[in-house]
Amino acid sequence: MTTAWRLTPQRLLVAVFVGAMFVLSAAPLVDTDLWWHLANGRYILTSGQGIPSADIYSYTAAGQPWVVHEWLTEVGMYGLYRVAGLTGLVLVAAALVAAGEWLLYRLLRTTGLGSAPAVVMAVVLGLAASPSWGARPQLLTFVLTALLVNLLLLYRQGRAGSPFWLVPLFVVWANLHPGFIFGAGVVLLVAVTEWLRGARPLARTLAIVAGAGAAAGLATPGGLGTYAAFYKVVASPVQRAINVEWQSPDFHLVPAGPALLLALILLLAGALAIVARRRQAPDLTISLLGIVSLGAALDAQRNVPLFAVAGAPLVGCCVAALLGARQGAARQRVVSSAQAGLNWGLLVVLVVVAVAFRVAPDVAPSGLDAAVRDQFPVAALDYADRVGARGPIFNQYEFGGYLIWRDYPARRVFIDGRAEVYGDHLLTDYFNVVSLSDPRLAVLDRYQVRTVILRDGSPLGAYLSASGWQRPYRDGVADVYTRAGG
Repeated sequence: MTTAWRLTPQRLLVAVFVGAMFVLSAAPLVDTDLWWHLANGRYILTSGQGIPSADIYSYTAAGQPWVVHEWLTEVGMYGLYRVAGLTGLVLVAAALVAAGEWLLYRLLRTTGLGSAPAVVMAVVLGLAASPSWGARPQLLTFVLTALLVNLLLLYRQGRAGSPFWLVPLFVVWANLHPGFIFGAGVVLLVAVTEWLRGARPLARTLAIVAGAGAAAGLATPGGLGTYAAFYKVVASPVQRAINVEWQSPDFHLVPAGPALLLALILLLAGALAIVARRRQAPDLTISLLGIVSLGAALDAQRNVPLFAVAGAPLVGCCVAALLGARQGAARQRVVSSAQAGLNWGLLVVLVVVAVAFRVAPDVAPSGLDAAVRDQFPVAALDYADRVGARGPIFNQYEFGGYLIWRDYPARRVFIDGRAEVYGDHLLTDYFNVVSLSDPRLAVLDRYQVRTVILRDGSPLGAYLSASGWQRPYRDGVADVYTRAGG
């Protein structure tokens, strides 16, 4: 057995870690926005109308400008769905999680951590990044940011090719997810720190790459509108109120809160250890990457995965100082062919057990269909179809994407996860209804709503019943209400 194929204990540990991340993320939990992403991919590929530039899925914002900044991801998701269904989407998403976690592990190893502590910290930061898991465009930004930071550290060491190869990466990234803006900021930050430490040629090159990366949004269907749409969400207090991902992390929640908190404690403790032991502190690039990404994570939960990768080198340096680890790659212990064979056998057994008892049941079509029925108003819409429920329909926010996927163009929604399309005014209208801020429910009257579909147990449902609305259907997932006499 050649050295390259000898499975040392360290390699076995990394393989088990990456496999565990795959297994954990291959779960039958479906993101609420998955459905409108699939619906838009279907529209782009099958309608003959190309990429929409205005809202076509709602009756409240119909015709309003819509920048489809994730069109390439949506096309890929729908193509995969056509070939392999929800099972394919879950498995590919889990594979991307595993790839991102391996890249995260590599970042920690660059700080001098041994395999075991690097795996432990990768698990901690991986759990912090778990909100980005699932079949959603945001996962691509997690993986691409991890790849980008790895490449930047290699460029600093002169161990990679030209940084200009990052430019086409940014062009593709800009059509996958607006997180390319964060990536361009990371490159610019490294360019500045390289300039300050005297590496002027590399700094100039990276500055050009950062500018090209930031301009990559111009190579998207939205053009300048891509930036405006991004700013519209980030700068809106109403958007932050409706979308928990744009709010600061809640450390009472599991797993993101405790994992991030633990990472912070280790980071601070490690920094103190560096000072106490008079070791050389992490260099400016690593320090600023960690501090800036940490600030972004504390500002909004959706940035926690970005801290997990961009802040990983700083976290690794701090933990290495705590453990007294020396900088540099750890030596691989030589193992015999027999030992390597036993390690391979153990890995195969673990893979078979994980697939047979966890992955296969979770991603089987029947299991995923059941998960969808447990999370979305499948049966409620079946009922609405049978009785010919009259519209317009007022729907729960998290149900909007599924309604688009299932019923467009026969029905259009009141609202869905495309918060930037609806703007502050419509989002406020929605919250006035569900929070009962408008006791007369004037919003429903204004839009001539005849049918309401809510999550079972919604306080709004109780108010509707008390106001004379009928509830002809209830199934534990969703309730259907109809206006009295309508």
